[in-house]
Amino acid sequence: MAEELKVIVFNIPIDARMFQVELHHNQRTMTRKYSVDGKDRETREGTLWERIMKKSSDSFMIGRKQGDPEEVPLKKFEVTIKKERRVFTYSVSVDGTALAEYLKKAHWRFTAWELLIDGSKTIIFLHRHTCFLWYKGEKIGTTEETNGDEKLVSFSIEGKPGSVKIQIINGILTKYLRFEGVQRPELDKWDRYCE
Repeated sequence: MAEELKVIVFNIPIDARMFQVELHHNQRTMTRKYSVDGKDRETREGTLWERIMKKSSDSFMIGRKQGDPEEVPLKKFEVTIKKERRVFTYSVSVDGTALAEYLKKAHWRFTAWELLIDGSKTIIFLHRHTCFLWYKGEKIGTTEETNGDEKLVSFSIEGKPGSVKIQIINGILTKYLRFEGVQRPELDKWDRYCE
């Protein structure tokens, strides 16, 4: 029987940051490997009991990074994996709040765009108040003010240039992302996206 590896990416906003939690789940052995912002975090071997019960639960803290001030919050990230018949389900919560509800509360703080990079879809996030741009859990780009009501965030992903223009037009905040010379549309409901 071939091993089946399922990879799921969760984008978790905490304050003005966007963390990326990646779950690598071996569905045959129930082994789970977690990484946060591309750095290996936890590996949990599947036990005989988990394979018999077809269920596992894991939790760990995400949030504050090395060098961050103490007031940056930590959040408890929890995943429960269940298998019913041949289908696995993944229930995720952040500080005891179901992921869908948690993301709906944070949705207004971020704008997101989907980009195609080397044939793979990925999402980048702009925090609306700080103008920080996040890609795979890492802050990218540099912000410069071009006019009083206009900012430009320039960035590069895998050597490909892009920018986000943020301006107020007739009292309305507008954001335009250009990547490789092409303007990209905003994701309307990014809180529903898990890769």
